[in-house]
Amino acid sequence: TQSTWGRTEVVVFVSFMDHTSASGFNGTQAVASGELDLDRVIELFQSKHTCELYDRHASALRKIVRMCCDGIYMDQLDKLTTILGLALDELMSGQPTVLPAVRELLQCAQQPFKKKKASDEIHYAKLLPAFWTSLTRFVEHDDRDLKFIVVDTVAACSKPFEQQKPEDAKVENRNLAIFERSDAVTYIIEALRYAQDSADEQLINATILCIRDLSVNALLCGQIADAGGLYLMSKQVGQSDIRDELYPVVVECIWNVLELDGTHAASKFESQEMVFYLREAYHRIAQDGYRQQDKILRNEILVLASYIAKWDGNKRFFMSPTDFLDVILMFSITDELSPPNKNTSSQKAAAAGEEDVSDLNGSYSAPDKYNATYGSGGSPSSPSKSPMNKTGNGFKMGIPVPTVDDLELKKFSWILISELSTEPEAIPIIAEYSFIPALLSYIDWSHVQENLSRWPKPYVYDTQLQSLKALSVVAPLLPETYQEFNGNMCMLHFLSAQQDEALRVMTLRVLHNTVSLLDFPMEIGEAGGIEILLKLLQSAESSIRVKELCVSILSKLCTNCAPNQRQLRKKGGIEILRKYLRYDTAESIEIPIFLTLATVDCIWNSVIGNKRNESAFLDVEGVHGLLDLLEVAPEMIKRQVLSCLVDFFNNRKAAKLFHDWHSEKTMESAAQLSIRLYVSEEQRLDLVDEKGCITNLYRPIAPPKEAKQKIKSLEDSKGFERLFNALKETGSTTPRNGRPSTPSKEPENVKRLTNQVTEVDLREKVYAVFSKVGFSGHNDLSLFERQ
Repeated sequence: TQSTWGRTEVVVFVSFMDHTSASGFNGTQAVASGELDLDRVIELFQSKHTCELYDRHASALRKIVRMCCDGIYMDQLDKLTTILGLALDELMSGQPTVLPAVRELLQCAQQPFKKKKASDEIHYAKLLPAFWTSLTRFVEHDDRDLKFIVVDTVAACSKPFEQQKPEDAKVENRNLAIFERSDAVTYIIEALRYAQDSADEQLINATILCIRDLSVNALLCGQIADAGGLYLMSKQVGQSDIRDELYPVVVECIWNVLELDGTHAASKFESQEMVFYLREAYHRIAQDGYRQQDKILRNEILVLASYIAKWDGNKRFFMSPTDFLDVILMFSITDELSPPNKNTSSQKAAAAGEEDVSDLNGSYSAPDKYNATYGSGGSPSSPSKSPMNKTGNGFKMGIPVPTVDDLELKKFSWILISELSTEPEAIPIIAEYSFIPALLSYIDWSHVQENLSRWPKPYVYDTQLQSLKALSVVAPLLPETYQEFNGNMCMLHFLSAQQDEALRVMTLRVLHNTVSLLDFPMEIGEAGGIEILLKLLQSAESSIRVKELCVSILSKLCTNCAPNQRQLRKKGGIEILRKYLRYDTAESIEIPIFLTLATVDCIWNSVIGNKRNESAFLDVEGVHGLLDLLEVAPEMIKRQVLSCLVDFFNNRKAAKLFHDWHSEKTMESAAQLSIRLYVSEEQRLDLVDEKGCITNLYRPIAPPKEAKQKIKSLEDSKGFERLFNALKETGSTTPRNGRPSTPSKEPENVKRLTNQVTEVDLREKVYAVFSKVGFSGHNDLSLFERQ
C-alpha cells in the first residue's frame, strides 16, 4: 500500500507467539504505516526545553499508538523501550497527563509483533527482554487500570500461538523463553502482592491466571519462587473460599512451581506461616468438601505438602504450632480405626424393640490435644470393641461411599507421614495416633477383608503396597506400638500367603528393618519365621531381590541368638546357605553381588561360633565353598570372605581343610591363592612397581598417603560382560527412541560399597589367615611365594 508520504511499503505480519517463523504468515499483506521519528519523541521527553510540556508528551504517545495499533514493529523495540521508561519516570514523578496514552500504548503490545524484513526476528529478538522489563515496570504505579493492562498484556503474550499444528503442541512456547531473560515475572508477582493488600479480587484473579500461563516454564518457576510468589499463592489458598472457581488454579500454579523448580522452590517455603496456610486449606476441604472436585483438590494439596517436605528444612514446620501433621494423621486413618460394629448394634436394637440407628460410618477418637485445638467433630461416640480404638471424644469424618479419590487420599497421606517421620519431633505425634494399627489393618487377616471390601478391587493391591512402604519407615521408629499390635505376626502370615513379587519384597523390607529391635528375633523365630524364609529361599519363583532380603533377615535373626541358630540347623538352613555360597552370573542376567554378600554375612553370624553349626557346615564342605568363592568373587567380596575364614579357622578341623583345597580351574592351593591376593593388594596400594620391587625403602609396608585406591570394577568383570551380552541379545540395550545405550554405570549402592572396601587393607586379612593355619607346611609354594 502507498503511505501518506507516497512511498510503497510491504509489511509482513508474523506473530511473535508463533513457534515457527512462517506459521503465522498468511500471505503478504500491504499495510499503511505512518512514519514517526521516535528519536524526536525521545528528545521531546529529555530536552530541557520540552521536558515539562506534558501535553505534547501525551500527544506524541497517542501518535505512537496510532502507528502501532495493529502491532509493534520489531525494529522499533529499542526506542520504544526508552520511551516507556521515560513515560514511567514522568508518571512516578506525579504527572498523570500521559496516563491515558500510556494505557493505550501498553495495549498495543498485546498484538502480534510485526517485521518489515524476514531477518528482523533474528536481529531484533534480543531487544525483547528489555522491552518486557520496561513494560511490566508500570505495575509500580498506583493506577489500578494500568496494573490490569500490564497483567493482561503479559498473559496474552505468554499463551502459545493459537494456530499451531497439533504435532507442535508440546513445543516450548518461545515467548516464555523471552520472559526468562527479563524481569517480567518479578513485576507480575508485585502486582499480585498489591492486589492482595488492596483486596482487589478482580486483579487477583487476572494475576493468578497470568501466573498459571507462566508457570509451565521451569526457569520462570524459579523466578516465581525467588520473587515470593509461593508465599502469596499459599496465602491465597489458605484464605480463599474453597468453592471459588479460581481456587484450583492457584493450587495448580503452586504445583507447577514445586514440580518444575524442584528443591529450590521447596526451600522457599521457609516460614511456618506458608505451611499454616496449606494446613488451613487442607483442613477445610477434608472436613467440609464433599464434591468430587473437592476431593481431587484435597489430594492435590497433599501432593504439594509432599513436595515441600522433601526439603529437610521444611519438615519442622509441619509440627507445632501449625499441627499440620496432626491434621494429616487425623484424616488418613479415621475410617480404619472404628469400623461399624453392625452386629452388636443390631442385636441391641432388636432386643430393645427399636430401630437400628447405628452410625454406619463409624467414628475415630482423636487425641485430647486435637480435640482441644479443633474441637469435637460430633457427639461422643461409644467405644468400639476394636483394640485399635481409643476412648474419648470422637471426631467424625464420614465417608459414606468410598471412592478412588478417598483411597488416593490415604496413599498420599501415608507417603507424607513417612517422609515427615524422619524428623525427631514427629515420632511422638505419630505415636499419639493409631497410625501403625491403621496400616496393619490392611495386612492383618482379621481386619483385611473388612477394610479392603470397601475399595474397588483393582486398587486393593496399591493400598496394601503403600501400607507396607509406610510400615517399613514408621515401624522401626515405634517398635513398642508395632509389637503391641502383633506386627511381626501380621507380616509373617501375610508373607506366607503372598505370591506377588512386589508385595513379598515390601513385606520382607518391613521385617528387615524391624527384626533387630527389642526381642523380635526370638518372637519371629518362635512364630516359625525361619521356616517361612527358608521356603522362599528354596522356591524357584523367588527373585534374587527376595532371596537377598531372606538371607539378610536370617542373618539378623541368628546374630547372638542360639535358639534361632539351632532352629536354622534343624530346618536344613545350613545346606541351603551352602548352595548360595557362589558367585555365578551364568544362571541369571542379574549380578548376585548382594545375595553373595548376604550369604557370607549369614554364615558368619549363624554358623561361626556355634560348634554344632560349624560341624554341619564342615559336613557340606563349607570351607571349600568359601575358598571357591574367594577365587572368583569380585574384589569387594573377597575381604568379607577372608574375615569369615579367619574366624572359622579357630576350628582346627576347618584349618586343616585349608591345606587340602585346590582350585578346580588352576589347581593352585589355598596358600598360593592367598599370596596372590596379597601381591595384588600391594600393587593396588603402589607399594611395589611392575617388576615387584619395593617403591619406598623407608616405609615398605605402609601405603603412601595418596595411594591409588583402585578396585576392579564390575564393568571389567566377566559377569558384567555376560550381563551386557544377554541384554544385547534381548534388545534391552536399545531404548524406544532407537538410539543404543550401554549399561556403563554401576548402581549407586555398588559404588558406595566399593568406596568403603577400598579403605580396608586386604593384606591384614591374608596375614590373619596364615596366623591361624600356620606359615609352614605349604610345600607347593614357589621361591617367590615363600619370600
